[in-house]
Amino acid sequence: MLVSMKNEFYEHFKLSETELKELWENATFVFDTNVLLNFYRYSEESKNKFIEKIEELGPRVWYAHHSINEYLKNRLGEIQNQKSLYSDALKDMENLEKVFEHERKHPFITPKLLKKMKSVNAEVKRELEAGKEFQESRFVNDDVRDKLVEITSKKIGESYSEEELIKIYDEGANRYKKSIPPGFKDKAKISANDGSAYGDLIIWKQIIEYAKENKKDVVFITDDNKEDWWLISSGKTVGPRPELIREFYTLTNRKIQFYQPFQFLKFISEFLKSDVKQEIINEVKDTSSYSADEFTRRLDEQAAKIKKMKDAAFEQFLKEDFSESKLKSLNSLRKVRSELSRYRERKLHFENMIENHDNVPSDVFFELKSINEKILRLEISESMLKNYKNQ
Repeated sequence: MLVSMKNEFYEHFKLSETELKELWENATFVFDTNVLLNFYRYSEESKNKFIEKIEELGPRVWYAHHSINEYLKNRLGEIQNQKSLYSDALKDMENLEKVFEHERKHPFITPKLLKKMKSVNAEVKRELEAGKEFQESRFVNDDVRDKLVEITSKKIGESYSEEELIKIYDEGANRYKKSIPPGFKDKAKISANDGSAYGDLIIWKQIIEYAKENKKDVVFITDDNKEDWWLISSGKTVGPRPELIREFYTLTNRKIQFYQPFQFLKFISEFLKSDVKQEIINEVKDTSSYSADEFTRRLDEQAAKIKKMKDAAFEQFLKEDFSESKLKSLNSLRKVRSELSRYRERKLHFENMIENHDNVPSDVFFELKSINEKILRLEISESMLKNYKNQ
């Protein structure tokens, strides 16, 4: 019997608009652990809006038992991560002040601008201190956990027995040898012998069982961007792994659609006419974890936050009249750009090392942090020199 390509190899094709509309109107929405942990990373407005959208789905939301267990195990660590980001940002602001502390070090900045910079830095530091204190308060009064207790009530699946978990671990070991998704990118954790290497697989199994027992299509929202969930080509995420789509349908006779958190907010506006501001969607997208390595993710976030503060502060400086300043010559600009190029090459080298190796020495991460700080200082110098050159 002859078959059509789309019917036979359905896992390689996107759902039609009609199928997507039906899915959004009837499917169960399942949120991964990382989506819940992200609530500690969003602004208050974005966090509240995201939770509001989940609440609007009412009974059409379900949580895998393992996802909630992992959230509870990791929430304090995430709070500490956020507190550390504010602490690190404060240190960077202090270091930034030291860079421009003495006129002899940077004669191209006038005392007037130095005074203005200190004023701007003081304002930024006050906001950072407030953010740090707020995160610290969550160790005792966790607003995120309290809200999740409310919205997950009677929506959490059952746990696996110890015997069931051992079977999944054994299956996972065999799957990972063949790079069968999900979870094979966590195979380095197998040596920990605590089951952490199989967390994604456990959640996947629980979602499949839910869909099969309840005869429900599923919309799965995850912020895990590794290639054991997503098909990635030339660094671009094409869609969910076709193997997962086929496995899900084969075992449940139901459909599953994958979304990243920002996509969930974008399409809930489109399909369910539930308005979400573009600024919130952008923030959620920017907050997403683009790196598989947690340490690298934190470095990236820190660099982005510092860059944002730097841009805001120095935007005012670049509008100043520099006629009285003692800016360096064009040769200095060339030197700064040469140094920038060199450090950016080193940064790329270390990022590739982290991305392509499972076990990376800790000193590599600290070296990368040092490189990011040097790049930040050089970018500031470049901005000032470019502005002078263009006058």
